[in-house]
Amino acid sequence: MIDKYITTASGYQYATINAFNWFAALGGNWQALDACPVFNLSWKVLGIFNIAVITVLLVVLAVISWRAGRFSPLLLAAFYTVGIFTFAHCMHERYLVLGMLLVLLAAARWNDIRLYGAGFGLSITGFLNLETVYTLVGSDDEWLSSDTSREFAMAVGFAETAAFVLLAFTAWAICRHGAISPLAKVETIEKDKTKTVQKKLELCTLRIDPQPAWTAKEKKALATLTLIVAVVSFAYLGSMKAPQNPVDATDSTATIDFTPQQDAVEIWVYPGISTGGSLRITDAAGNELYQKELSYATPFCWTKTAITAPAGQTLTATIENAQMFELALRDATGALVPVTGGDALFDEQSEVPDTISQLNSMYFDEIYHGRTGYEMLHRMTAYETTHPPLGKDFIMLGIAIFGMTAFGWRCAGTLFGVMLVPLMWCFARRLTHKRWAGAMAGALIAAGFMRFSQSRIATIDIYGTFFILLGAYFMVWYCQSVLQNGVNGSLLPMALGGVAFGLGCASKWTGIYAGAGLAVLYLGVLYARWKQKQPGFWKEFRMAAVGGVAFYIVVPFLIYLASYLPYWWKDPTFGLRDWWDCQTYMYWYHSTLKATHPFESRWYTWLLDLRPVWYYKNSYLEAGLQGSIAGFYNPVICWAGLFCILLLLWRQVSARGTAKGAGVLILYASQLLSWMLVSRCTFMYHYFPSSVFALTAIVLVLTQMKRQDRAKKIGAGLCIAALVCFAWFYPVLSGLPVPTLWAQSTKILPSYGFY
Repeated sequence: MIDKYITTASGYQYATINAFNWFAALGGNWQALDACPVFNLSWKVLGIFNIAVITVLLVVLAVISWRAGRFSPLLLAAFYTVGIFTFAHCMHERYLVLGMLLVLLAAARWNDIRLYGAGFGLSITGFLNLETVYTLVGSDDEWLSSDTSREFAMAVGFAETAAFVLLAFTAWAICRHGAISPLAKVETIEKDKTKTVQKKLELCTLRIDPQPAWTAKEKKALATLTLIVAVVSFAYLGSMKAPQNPVDATDSTATIDFTPQQDAVEIWVYPGISTGGSLRITDAAGNELYQKELSYATPFCWTKTAITAPAGQTLTATIENAQMFELALRDATGALVPVTGGDALFDEQSEVPDTISQLNSMYFDEIYHGRTGYEMLHRMTAYETTHPPLGKDFIMLGIAIFGMTAFGWRCAGTLFGVMLVPLMWCFARRLTHKRWAGAMAGALIAAGFMRFSQSRIATIDIYGTFFILLGAYFMVWYCQSVLQNGVNGSLLPMALGGVAFGLGCASKWTGIYAGAGLAVLYLGVLYARWKQKQPGFWKEFRMAAVGGVAFYIVVPFLIYLASYLPYWWKDPTFGLRDWWDCQTYMYWYHSTLKATHPFESRWYTWLLDLRPVWYYKNSYLEAGLQGSIAGFYNPVICWAGLFCILLLLWRQVSARGTAKGAGVLILYASQLLSWMLVSRCTFMYHYFPSSVFALTAIVLVLTQMKRQDRAKKIGAGLCIAALVCFAWFYPVLSGLPVPTLWAQSTKILPSYGFY
């Protein structure tokens, strides 16, 4: 048996084997035991030394507690088990499970809030540790060797170590001094007769603080902030010029002759819709001068390629199974070469840009959603059918107004991104009943990275997030109104909430996830209304049941159906059976998707903002300049939001939470929990809806501080830090070309690879 243990222990010669502990925090995961991280001491020597220290401390605690009559095997076992996991070498992730159980049992034994806190921290870090390791089994990152995994292991390792330190100090306080910090007990109504009468009156009336009136100053501040956000968001968004008249050779072949009037050394190509076509340029002898395959990835993207086309020589363009909006030839100086002939291929030369960038070309998933907006407008077969169509309906409207230009296919999403600012302001204001909280929330969302970058790309996530937050706003309004005016007096927010929910579902299925949180709040406030013991409750219950079905099932279903109207415009025979086939296809696609992506990320990395999605790189810049666009979160807001979410969660599990805190957690979790169960390729922008509730958590935590003057100062500091961060990272959010030094300064983490 001894040989078996020795053999097993010697089989893993690494500092730590996927255990997120102190050694992982120092970068020791899968590092050889004989490597020397500090002071020329190997991981093995450090591990042995740490084991010795933890063992000595265990003996000291045992002796002290025995002499004081406070000997606790549970507490000592918890200390030693977690201590060995935290500081010893050759640890596996699963070794912490027993330690977590012992800490929680010790917390129950001593009823000490610090032990509960340590158990809470170890439970969170242990869960994240196990989730990371087991979800990456069989993937390319199975050994947690990527920058993202290493950073996450280090961050969780530091958190786990902090939880152990809290456990150690608590164990010393209890064993040495007998100092217990009992878990706060909820006061009962019977404890005090005066409080009993007061609480009974509150239960009957449940006074809700009135919403503060909107002052002229506050309205002006909101309007000013919204205007500034609009200017910043619409600036440098995209060109309002682009060729609009294509040669359409879909399912056919078109040949067009043209003759350059000067020697051409470069050809610029601007394709339209194609699902598998080509463009060929040949001379009079049939020699191929240029060839380009056209596919789903090429629409509405300018490209340029070297070509040798002598002046006066007639060339032939052959377009097969594709749209081609425009060609352009340039001479050695970069000037446009005039041509004779060419028909629609050369009829909009004034629309040819001077340079190629995201300002005139699609990037990332715009080639799916942006093109689909164009297809729906022109009653063509929609290419992107893996999501509900409402978001693409909005994109279509922008194209209808401004044409098939970069500004046209992006402007609708940008408008929704701007409107997210006053909506966030109003949501936080209604939730907290404080004017300054609304202003703070508006300023923070204005500085939000994902709000900015995700609203300036022609994809659909901004619409889903907007309507999810709008639905949450109406639900908070409904809950507050029910407790004060009853269900019958709250039909307006109930109805508006159902409409917002339907719009969210029709934009993206993540809106359906939000329905779980809304349902919990809807039923929860009905229970709270019953607790008020008001007469006529069952009439209100029936109204709530009927209203729930009407406004949260029937109305959303009708809105969802209506979002498919462009399908019917294209084909009047499109019916319910075809609609149902669309739903089953979407489910099949997402449930069977096996694709991978170099910038995919797991849900737990979103919490720490570790893996940005690299949307675009400008490959046409002169030396010394770099331009990129990435999707990620403002670190100030993201990290502060995570801290406040955990703080609210701790308050709830320690019986010190509030209804507002519980509501924010429910709305946050209804989005995040769904992604924990998804095994397909996921990206950081899937955290976008949850992130707005993490931002709300920041505001809520500050408004619940006893020192409101201090809370306002902290809030102002966070806003300033977030705005500074936004200015610093603006180039990588907008694609603005900047010197290499500035670009490289934004790589604050090794996983921030977007230049």
